[in-house]
Amino acid sequence: MRVQIYYTVVQFFGYLLQILSMIFLLYAPFGESVLRFSKRRLLIFLNIGYLLLACLSACYLGRLFGGGASEMTLTSSANLLFSLCLALGSVVYFLSFRKGTKGKLLFYLLVVQYGVFIYVINKIAAKFYLEIAPFGYFTPYSGMTLICYALATLLTFPPLFWLLRRSAVREITYLDHREIKLATGCSIAILVLLIIALMIETKLNMQMQRLGYEIYLSVWMFCFMAGDILAYLIYLGCLVLEKEKKDMESKLKAYEQQYKSMCDSMEQEKRRRHDLRHHFRTMGTLVHGGKTEELQEYIGSYLAELEKAESRKLSENSVLNGVLSYYIIQAEQNGIRVKSDIQVQDSYPFNIMDMTVLLGNAMENAIRACKECPPERRCIHVAIRQLKKSILIKLENDVSEAEDFGRNQRLVKNIRGYGMESIELVTRKYQGSVEAWKEEERFILRVVINDREKEDDR
Repeated sequence: MRVQIYYTVVQFFGYLLQILSMIFLLYAPFGESVLRFSKRRLLIFLNIGYLLLACLSACYLGRLFGGGASEMTLTSSANLLFSLCLALGSVVYFLSFRKGTKGKLLFYLLVVQYGVFIYVINKIAAKFYLEIAPFGYFTPYSGMTLICYALATLLTFPPLFWLLRRSAVREITYLDHREIKLATGCSIAILVLLIIALMIETKLNMQMQRLGYEIYLSVWMFCFMAGDILAYLIYLGCLVLEKEKKDMESKLKAYEQQYKSMCDSMEQEKRRRHDLRHHFRTMGTLVHGGKTEELQEYIGSYLAELEKAESRKLSENSVLNGVLSYYIIQAEQNGIRVKSDIQVQDSYPFNIMDMTVLLGNAMENAIRACKECPPERRCIHVAIRQLKKSILIKLENDVSEAEDFGRNQRLVKNIRGYGMESIELVTRKYQGSVEAWKEEERFILRVVINDREKEDDR
């Protein structure tokens, strides 16, 4: 009875060590915006559910062990129970995402391969250690198996979790569907090859029970796994380079837009100085002529113009004023009415270049769409709110009836181009979200960006 209890406890912890780390890795790259439920609740639900399944599975194996079941029966039953737990967890995983979330299958395959790697490492190590458990060797998990799983997880889980949570790997979820499918197909091929290699290694090891052959086969498996890891690292390196390229393109466009805005401001300043000279000359002429009433009337009209110009101040933030004013002037020159509701503080924790790219591309898209509309329907409404360290942007504009974004009007992928990729790039940088859709004859763009420090702390 004592041996049976020990066996049951060992199997319970064996299940936990093999799966719990994979649960946390599965959701590491994804934010709350793509999940149907809170990430914290999902993790709690999955962990509690798996604890119960592991407990039931261990108790069942313990009964088989106490009944004198053979090693083959115990191994087959354990594999069947493990497959059942994995299948149930996989169903919950895929159902926990919102429709249209990219990359979930790819990351699922990556984490499954991580689990296979840990299993292979433990399997190879089992050939060279002596079982020191007080009751001898157990299957499928023994005391030394638990130690090997714990050490392998301790050494590999933290860097892999950081890689998925913080690095450019998260950018995979923002690739085009074509690139996602290609990466997923390659990952499936690597997983299949790894399983085939593992099966061959197991078969050869059963036929050749010599230590030398076991060492050669183990080295071969390690080299195969190292090749897989190297392939992923090369791919991720290319992904980082592609991201840097897009960042540079966006910054270049931001510099161009800022240069245009500065040139426009300089031109306006020249006109003001020119007009100011005329005003002084006119007032001087009226003073010398003693025309006091006309002078007062002229000064009053001039002050009214200044107040009108001052009333056009969009917000307390000079950067937003400069960018939006430039595009508002362009819109008015094309007969487009612009309504603005800007509530932003004088300072905020966002890069000037990024805001220029985001607002500039959004306004260019809106102006371009309004040009295709009849004159009486040309209107743009811009609303910007600052909530603590987050910025909420909503831009609405008229679109022509011929403009079509496909059957699903809420998918940004159907309106890719026209600066939308640059907008998404800035949004990703600040862990925000972007939505774009069409309602009747109105196009709506909604963007939320967050302070990265605040997001990281959370």
